[in-house]
Parts: sequence; structure tokens; C-alpha cells
Amino acid sequence: MHLGLDIWAKAGTIVFAPWEGIIHSFKNNNKAGDYGGTIILQHDISPTFTFYTLYGHLSVASLEGLSQNQKIKKGQAIATLGEPHENGG
Repeated sequence: MHLGLDIWAKAGTIVFAPWEGIIHSFKNNNKAGDYGGTIILQHDISPTFTFYTLYGHLSVASLEGLSQNQKIKKGQAIATLGEPHENGG
């Protein structure tokens, strides 16, 4: 169970950051039934409130060129959804 929203869309659909933040982590979780390409963003809303958003089932190419603590702007394209063979199925 997770507190989240699953959105079904075609492979290649662009994913945009909903808030400003930084890349907390990223990984290709390539086991069947897992998240596939995954990016976690950290959002610091105030000095005392931080939350994270997770984006899974992404294309492996979405992970290229990323670095931990990389700044992300609100509305920035951060990834594309992957094909079933690379997104955990």
C-alpha cells in the first residue's frame, strides 16, 4: 500500500515535476513487477517541512545524466514513461 496516485499512460509520455526540488535518488529497479526506472524528488516547502515524490515505471533513458541533489524546477520535464520491457512490466 502507498499514499499515491497511479496514472496510466502510453510509453513515451513526458513526466513533469509538480514542485521545485532536488533529485534525492534514482535507480533502475529492473526486476519483474518492480518500478523499473525510478526517480525520487525531494521538496523542501519550508525549513521544517520536506516531502518526497516518487516516479516509477520510467524509461531507462530517463536516468541518464542525472545526479543526486540536482536542482529541478517546477514544471520541468524530468522523465518519460518506459516500455513494458524496461518499466517493471
